[in-house]
Amino acid sequence: MERRIEEWPQGAETAALEMTAEEAAAAEMLAETEEVLSFTAVIDGVERKLIEQALRKAGGNRTRAGNMLCLTRQTLNYKIKRLNIEVSG
Repeated sequence: MERRIEEWPQGAETAALEMTAEEAAAAEMLAETEEVLSFTAVIDGVERKLIEQALRKAGGNRTRAGNMLCLTRQTLNYKIKRLNIEVSG
């Protein structure tokens, strides 16, 4: 499993994006393809994965998850609703 850690500005918590070998291979194939892709669909997929991961790390606490992603709780709630993400915890 590959792991990339980035420090976010303004003292926010450190967020880590974990990617399996399969996901890394898929991302590489996606980068090499010449197909026309829906920008919105790709961005939505990335946002969904990051939000779900932050929510898991925060134990379902939306404020903490938002801080990890440098988003306000309100913005995070909007994205959760728009992307139909189930929140547990």
